[in-house]
Amino acid sequence: MGYTPRLLAGVWAGDDSDRAIGALGAGDALPIWAAFMKAALAGRPAEDFARPAEGLVSVTIDPASGLLAVAGCPQRRKELFLAGTEPVKKCPLHSRGLKGWFKRLFGIK
Repeated sequence: MGYTPRLLAGVWAGDDSDRAIGALGAGDALPIWAAFMKAALAGRPAEDFARPAEGLVSVTIDPASGLLAVAGCPQRRKELFLAGTEPVKKCPLHSRGLKGWFKRLFGIK
């Protein structure tokens, strides 16, 4: 499955008679999906997804934990959540405070 702001498409690679065909999920379906999407979107300009005007909050999370990023988190990512569903707990995987900041800044393990 994959989508753009204007098109949703999915590919299933299998056999209706429940026989093994040696297909390995995305490795076999992805090239079919990619070829379809390329042809279907040929000549159309790239489009960004529109952000709803209300109801979403932006929060910086640690991708490894999915929780609020702290000073020691080596990776951070801004994510959008429906208001009230955003994480409120801090990442427990990485050191916080000045110690965590130094670890991240200087790559100290």
